Amino acid sequence: MTTSALAAAGTLRNAPLVAPRPARIAPLDGLRAVAVLGVLYAHIWSFSLGRPTLVVARVDLNRALSLFGTGVDLFFVISGFCMYLMYGSRQQAFEWPAYKRLLVNRFWRIAPAFYVAAIVSAGFVAARGHPFPSGDLLAHLTFTFQLLPGYGKLAASFWSLGTEWHFYLLLPFVVHLAHRFGFWRALGVSPPAATGTKIIAITGDQGTTR
Repeated sequence: MTTSALAAAGTLRNAPLVAPRPARIAPLDGLRAVAVLGVLYAHIWSFSLGRPTLVVARVDLNRALSLFGTGVDLFFVISGFCMYLMYGSRQQAFEWPAYKRLLVNRFWRIAPAFYVAAIVSAGFVAARGHPFPSGDLLAHLTFTFQLLPGYGKLAASFWSLGTEWHFYLLLPFVVHLAHRFGFWRALGVSPPAATGTKIIAITGDQGTTR
């Protein structure tokens, strides 16, 4: 038996019996499939077809299905869980280098296509004889279009990226609080934070419709 074979045998003998945790969590793929069906239902049945009446045995299936949302909420929950699991397993305290690294990585993941869409849309607005939407474009480039009344229509298909970016800004602080004060205590800040965000969103929607 050669030296390399002996080394390989020793490595196998000393290897742990427990298999490494898989990178993917299978049940989450199933939940993603459910979320995809919700998005398809919302865009095809509700938005495109105007939500035709669908009653079976005196049950309004449209209203029943609306209880589950449009699938986007479920996508947000899944993404939040995965990001918390990934970031929280590597970081237990807030550190500026890690915070900067997270933001830079996520920025290059979501921003380029979004920026191109926003800039092209602004160009089309100006080409049609309207004033160049510099304020709206700036709100999109800074991911603040959801927080400012009257903005958010320039690249409407990318609306969820604003919420996603805000989550990345807050995630390291939530992880730090969870490790320092316990997960459930840190979770206690979620209801007031969610309420405040909802109020801002409602105010922004009212400003858009005026």
